[in-house]
Amino acid sequence: MRLCVYVDSTIADQDYITLRTKEVEGSPANIARAETVLDIPIDRLVAEVNALDGERFKAQEAELLDWKLMKTIDDSNVVVYSGHKTQFPVTNRELCYLRTMHKLDGGKILLCGVSINDMDVPTLDGRVRAVVLACWLFDPQDANKTHVTRCIQLDPKGSVPGFLINLQQKKAATAIDILKNAVQ
Repeated sequence: MRLCVYVDSTIADQDYITLRTKEVEGSPANIARAETVLDIPIDRLVAEVNALDGERFKAQEAELLDWKLMKTIDDSNVVVYSGHKTQFPVTNRELCYLRTMHKLDGGKILLCGVSINDMDVPTLDGRVRAVVLACWLFDPQDANKTHVTRCIQLDPKGSVPGFLINLQQKKAATAIDILKNAVQ
């Protein structure tokens, strides 16, 4: 049985980034995968993505209403809350997710975010709790060059048609562009 289909496209504003999407059987939300090679050392990229400064993230992304560290489990695992502005008539969304960091063979670093239900992080009035599965994979090519992959599947939940959900897939590529600009 075939579960997904790759669709390749190039994002006009980020022509150095390749974006692929997969349709997932039984889900309205496709998975988006964006990748490129950046002339930036891996440690600078990881430090930026793994930062715990919500104000920094809010300054980089206009639709981000809130970003809060809710719990530190250990050096590699934290619980994060984020609120996101949506376009009318869609209700604003929020996420509660476990963010983890994994050091892999060959100096690769994987940062993952997966939605969780945490009794200490209630849904705010006027927001809908979305579900996310996301990761960043950083693969050092040499001392000053890193292959960056961003994968994300975001289901906003609620009554949002699938075609509207999947219009947001280019944000996987935009995230790489934001990261590049933040560390340069």
